[in-house]
Amino acid sequence: MKRVTLNIQDSLYDSIISLLKHLGKDKVEIVSSEKISNLNEVSLNARIKKVLAQTNIKTFKNIKDPVKWQREQRDEW
Repeated sequence: MKRVTLNIQDSLYDSIISLLKHLGKDKVEIVSSEKISNLNEVSLNARIKKVLAQTNIKTFKNIKDPVKWQREQRDEW
C-alpha cells in the first residue's frame, strides 16, 4: 500500500471520504487526520525532549543583564 496525504477544502471533505469508502476497505484504508497529527506530534515531542536531555549547551550563561544584552543586539540593526 502507498500513503497519500491530502489537504481538502471543508466543502469537499464529505464527498471525497464517501468516494474513498465506495472503493472498499480492502483497497483503501482511511486514516483520520487527527490520528496522523497525534502520532507526528508525540514522536516530535519525544524527539525534542530526547535531544534537549542529551544536550549540554550553555549558550547564554555569560549574559549578566539580559535586557541590556537584548538592547545591544537591537542597536546593531
